[in-house]
Amino acid sequence: MTYGQIRMQVTQRFPGVSLDLIDSWILGRYQEILDKLPWQRLEEQTVIQTVETYAAGTLSATKGSTGLVGAGTAWTTGMTGRVIRIAERAEYYEFTRTGATAGAVDRGYEGETGSGLGYRIDQNVYGLPAGLRVLKGAAPLDGSAPLEIVSLARLNGLARNRPMYGRPAFAALYMDDTSTPPAPQVEFYPIPDTVLGVRLHYDAEAVGSADTAVSLLAWVRPMCLLKGVEAEGLAFQEKFVAAGLAEKRFESLLRDMIVNQCTAKGGVRWKIHPRFSRHWVAAALRGAGRNRTL
Repeated sequence: MTYGQIRMQVTQRFPGVSLDLIDSWILGRYQEILDKLPWQRLEEQTVIQTVETYAAGTLSATKGSTGLVGAGTAWTTGMTGRVIRIAERAEYYEFTRTGATAGAVDRGYEGETGSGLGYRIDQNVYGLPAGLRVLKGAAPLDGSAPLEIVSLARLNGLARNRPMYGRPAFAALYMDDTSTPPAPQVEFYPIPDTVLGVRLHYDAEAVGSADTAVSLLAWVRPMCLLKGVEAEGLAFQEKFVAAGLAEKRFESLLRDMIVNQCTAKGGVRWKIHPRFSRHWVAAALRGAGRNRTL
């Protein structure tokens, strides 16, 4: 069943209610179902390819100014948003390309005015698919050690000025709050300086928006979702007794789904550590010895 079919049934059940409110009910109840069944969330993966350092030519920079003038450079629009370090200084800036030999930084240059300065432009932050919920793993495609997933706060604590370059060891997920809606991004550290493919494993939102063409996950019972939404609608109409009955039916159907998913998942073989089972073996051997005596 598609999202559009669910929405149509709800609008027929509650005529006159705004679609925005109905969508909020549907999406909220759908996410509630997914949260109860964490092992069946939408598991996805994507590959991020890092870029190599660009350091061709030199540049001129003026203390306190944001403008940069390149010499022998071929800056491209794709470099906008990357990080730039100038003259091997500790601080770094966000770079904006305005021409092949013209650019700007996000704040006034802190170093002394100079020309013929060396620099490097690198990319440490990469955009991620919309709807990403939880970043679960990051592994280079060359088979090297997986990256450690850390919070942005921890990464700031480890390396506030991001001084190191090379093969990434950490990946930090955070939301870019300059976009609407906020977009998920990942920062790699040390800052990558070569081309490297990194496969990311993540949990995604099953429905990120009210897209009528999206189908519900196959294991989600439409009736369960409908009863949950019905409970929301009846409560909105202040029909609290009927809303309570619909809520109980929703919870009953959800329990059935959980049982079915546990059954489908199958059992897990437990192995008891010898520390806890060695006395059983000793007792069995003593018993066997007594039986031989008899």
